[in-house]
Amino acid sequence: MHLTALLALICIGSLAFQAAPSFGQDTLQSSADDARDLFPQHHTLPEDAYVVSASSEIQVVYIYSDICPPCISYNQTEYPEFAASMEYQNVQFRKLTILNFGTPDARIVWPADLERLMAETELDTSAPRWLVLLDGRLISNERTWTGRALPLIRSLVAKKLAA
Repeated sequence: MHLTALLALICIGSLAFQAAPSFGQDTLQSSADDARDLFPQHHTLPEDAYVVSASSEIQVVYIYSDICPPCISYNQTEYPEFAASMEYQNVQFRKLTILNFGTPDARIVWPADLERLMAETELDTSAPRWLVLLDGRLISNERTWTGRALPLIRSLVAKKLAA
């Protein structure tokens, strides 16, 4: 198998898409010990689980590797378009690198202020991935940009600006 094809398979990840868990009000108020249950490999909280205000802080954490073909494509096409957008001007966008991508020693380099996200998610080292935080609270853990992460970011920014 060619190295590029192998890296693409690793980027996509070996896990099949999981059905999102059901979210009742009691589930959303669960303890930190249950946080991993709230955020499997791909999930976004329902809109009624959070409130966006004019003072809300929206943070996007992009997890990638320089040798991941889908990451390279995003970095060359979608990211420049997003960086020029009004939405980008209204979010804090951070990039986290996966070291030793595609090896058993792969690991995400977490800055100290984001280390808590390791405990709140079941992140593996597949890429790309986008985490969206609203006022410091993780509300989305997604693997798709145009289908899930970008529409959510647009919605959050629109609500913030309309508040």
